Amino acid sequence: MAVLSKIRERSMFLIIIIGLALFAFVLDPSTLGDFFTSSKVNEIGEINGESISREEFVQELEDYKQQAGGQVSEMQAAKTVWDNILRKKYIKIS
Repeated sequence: MAVLSKIRERSMFLIIIIGLALFAFVLDPSTLGDFFTSSKVNEIGEINGESISREEFVQELEDYKQQAGGQVSEMQAAKTVWDNILRKKYIKIS
């Protein structure tokens, strides 16, 4: 009985420990390291080892929106530009 009461007293602590253990089990250490490195701050994607910079994406997005003349939504423009960048990088690699 005394053991059960101790467990009940520290239930929040146990929940936090179990949650952290589950999170650590699922998380890949290399992903965590990449998240905290500052060298990839301006990279928004990568295809076959070649990175896609934020500046490149923003520039192509502005060019596309200017060509479209405001006829497309922001999300549609971003999706189209992203697909175009991926195609260009894939064709250049192949």
